[in-house]
Amino acid sequence: MEYPLAAANACLNAITTVALIGGRVAIARGNREAHKRWMLSAVCLSGVFLVCYVMHHAQHGSVKFIGPDGARGIYFLILAPHIVLAASLVVLVPKLLWHSFRGNFDAHRRTASWTWPIWMIVSVSGVIVYVMNYLLWR
Repeated sequence: MEYPLAAANACLNAITTVALIGGRVAIARGNREAHKRWMLSAVCLSGVFLVCYVMHHAQHGSVKFIGPDGARGIYFLILAPHIVLAASLVVLVPKLLWHSFRGNFDAHRRTASWTWPIWMIVSVSGVIVYVMNYLLWR
């Protein structure tokens, strides 16, 4: 495998998606303890992802998209918001943790209402970007 960290990152994104869904279901059922475990798992997985992402790009730089021209536009339509939204999570996730650890659950809930969908979009689009750039045409 030419890009093992890219594959690891896609797996981490996929597992993060599962953890995010688990956290959402748990809190919808009123199970705060399960919600906490699921969401802390998502945070840890995202942290490991970030380390692997930096390592991958330190080793390989930006990996050029080599798919067909028809797919290039779709790829960049997915990649561009993925990058912008992922960057926003660097601020939003610590803010969620801050509110939660301080017991300010009203602020946590308000922030989570729009952070959770962003995090889901980033996790799912990360897997799609991997498939398009590393599996379909390499």
